[in-house]
Amino acid sequence: MNNKEFISRMAEKTKMTQKVVTTLVDDVVEAMAEHFAQGDSAMITHLGLFEVREKKARVIVNPESKLKMHVPAKTKLVFKPILAVKENVNK
Repeated sequence: MNNKEFISRMAEKTKMTQKVVTTLVDDVVEAMAEHFAQGDSAMITHLGLFEVREKKARVIVNPESKLKMHVPAKTKLVFKPILAVKENVNK
């Protein structure tokens, strides 16, 4: 499902115009992005947990050349669905 299909489906379910739904979805996504940028997690009921995690810096070795390379630390966003969502996907 792409964004256009999602907006269309939400507009049908909520009986709102696509323009209003688009604004709402954009506002939610923007608010979540700002929240994640601060390093905070977000639990969405009936969906799952969005969690910001820190990956430590490390040294890796290229198996062909045997050269050691430094991989810097980075932040990543991880999604953990609730059990009901996992079970629904696995059906």
